[in-house]
Amino acid sequence: MNTIDLIGSAVSNTFRSKARTILTILAIFVGAFTLTLTSGLGTGINAYIDDTVSGSAPPTR
Repeated sequence: MNTIDLIGSAVSNTFRSKARTILTILAIFVGAFTLTLTSGLGTGINAYIDDTVSGSAPPTR
């Protein structure tokens, strides 16, 4: 099979089962959202800890 046949077969099989396609797209969206949320929370928590630790240190002369 050449590349055009493979792409045509993939597209036709994608739309043959609409429920599976929708569930797959939903799973990809949820995974990307979870990764983004986790990364943002990690960055925010690190910044909060850095600010808290630097604010509690005694002043240097």
